[in-house]
Amino acid sequence: MLAWHFLPNDGRLRYGEHTKVIVGEPLRVQLPLIMCQHGLHASKHPFDALTYAPGLVLCRVELEGEILRGADKVCAEIRTVIWQRYMHEEVCEFADWCAARAEKYAAAWASRDARDASAAWVARAANAASAAWASRDARGASASRGANAASAVAWAANASRAANAAWAFRDVRGASAASAVAWAAELKAQRRKFSTICNGLAP
Repeated sequence: MLAWHFLPNDGRLRYGEHTKVIVGEPLRVQLPLIMCQHGLHASKHPFDALTYAPGLVLCRVELEGEILRGADKVCAEIRTVIWQRYMHEEVCEFADWCAARAEKYAAAWASRDARDASAAWVARAANAASAAWASRDARGASASRGANAASAVAWAANASRAANAAWAFRDVRGASAASAVAWAAELKAQRRKFSTICNGLAP
């Protein structure tokens, strides 16, 4: 199985003996596997891998042997890195993209006639945009702050979805349905965008 995995910026395993990961050299653990506790983890989608990122070294990996499958990650007996890439610029590009979308949704909401607007939802959209815009500071993150950049992206992604949901939520009579649809649509767009970025890095 091919999958995606992020390493800390030093390219070493996060736990145990912090072994240096070498492209082409398989890593193996003893059975039995325990999801989230014992095994070599990865995700089938790069966006899911990003949510667990301890740093910004993206790895395309091959998983072998026994494999446990979860909702957004897998746990394997053997994991081999096929190629890897330090993702600082690309991750910050994605954060910018999320932030820009959040700003767009918030601006669209704020431009509505105040007589029709719910103050609570205006505030929600504005706060979401502010949080996403603040995450743009990740562009200046140094290598030692790489993990913080990954966290900033997660905040930007959540803020973008929240702002989109707030905009769709403008008609409170259809609140629950509109919010759920908007959230799902934004998540789908983010997954597609980040996947495109990662797949474009393959050697």
